Amino acid sequence: MKKNIFFYITFILFLPGIFAGCTDFLDVDTPKDLMDQEMVFNDDATAVSAVTNIYTLLRNSGFLAGNNSGIGLLMGCYTDELQVTSPGITDQTWFYQLNVVSSNGTVKRLWDTSYQQLYQVNAAIEGLEKSQLLTIDIKEQLLGECYFVRALLLFYLNRTFGEVPYVIKSDYEINKNIARTSQSEIDRMLTADLETAVTLLKDQYPSSLRTRPNRSAAYLLLARISLYSGNWNRALETAKYVMDNTAYSLENIDKVFYADSRSTVWHLRTLNDGASTFEVQTYFFESVPPPNVALADGFIDVFSENDLRKSEWIRQVEGASGNYAHSYKYKRRSVAQPMEFSVVLRIEEAYFIIAEANVRLGHYEQAAEALNDIRNRAGLTKFFSDSTEQWLDTLLEERRKEFFTEFGHRFYDLKRTGQLDKLQLVKPQWISNFEKLPLPESELQINPNLLPQNTGY
Repeated sequence: MKKNIFFYITFILFLPGIFAGCTDFLDVDTPKDLMDQEMVFNDDATAVSAVTNIYTLLRNSGFLAGNNSGIGLLMGCYTDELQVTSPGITDQTWFYQLNVVSSNGTVKRLWDTSYQQLYQVNAAIEGLEKSQLLTIDIKEQLLGECYFVRALLLFYLNRTFGEVPYVIKSDYEINKNIARTSQSEIDRMLTADLETAVTLLKDQYPSSLRTRPNRSAAYLLLARISLYSGNWNRALETAKYVMDNTAYSLENIDKVFYADSRSTVWHLRTLNDGASTFEVQTYFFESVPPPNVALADGFIDVFSENDLRKSEWIRQVEGASGNYAHSYKYKRRSVAQPMEFSVVLRIEEAYFIIAEANVRLGHYEQAAEALNDIRNRAGLTKFFSDSTEQWLDTLLEERRKEFFTEFGHRFYDLKRTGQLDKLQLVKPQWISNFEKLPLPESELQINPNLLPQNTGY
């Protein structure tokens, strides 16, 4: 019996890989007995295993992957953070050259992978909700995690592609002709999913080293979404809940990305405790020319010389072919170095949300208190202004220096503040249509309800 249980879990988790090469995300005729609740979601241990293995999928591919396929590298190349140094044409080359089209394989993989991961999440929600035998605390925790992950995935899909289907079922017949969801409805559903997650999750982490989300993770994502949608009071309230939690504090700059960092709200575990993060494998180089990517020319010039983020998070490499710099937030390349995991959410974002929400509400003193905690840790002097415009410009630049190469923050910040056209300074070919990636052409052919294509493609 135990062997059969783990067969079902394995089958569920690897189903997206089976279908990815031959069908599109909504064109999957799911076997009726795929989610066998008797075998998976009526046992605490196997239910936990099924849900937590979703984090392995998130780490390995899609938006949250720290490798070449993830949004950190792709949107770093798309904006003004990274330059491509690898010879030939690679996935990141298309983004760096602003040559992303509807037939681009990278675009399709982001789309397919995300909806395949959503399938896993929705199937788990359905199995958990039907289950009558799980321990109530286990059931609520796992449901809370699933609602959180669903909102996270759909947040990235929405902010990258625009209006997308907000898929909440695993039923093929329902999903195969689903239409795009309006932006107002997406905002409502994101909020509803996270409010549900908040009620189900606890303040305490269900695992060591914060590798599974808790209530603060859901609150922090809700604060971000509230900020993006202009709900300043809600953003302030939810971010303050996280910042006031004594489990978190601003870690020293050189320890922010350690596995035991008190700045971390939620991170993704590496393959094993001896492994380095994908970010190290992706960004680090010891000789020039770099084999993959480097920080863009002039990027390090945005930092003042006494900014500790420059000395601790950026490493310069000189050689006969030129001088280059790489992101050095993650450093572990051997087991002798402190353990690191891929940080998805950290307490610093709560400080920035509190600062910006207060600025938007005209509360400059409170904004300065939050921002200057960040600046003080970086070795910088205090900032204050009576100008909302100067405040917002300063916050945008501070976020640029704080979150570079972390899951596309730069792109999404420029987009939500209507300042993507600033990229014309370094990429003269930039046009406003590039604020959304194109919907994959193959998806539009299969499901006309996804039309119209995004403007400009």
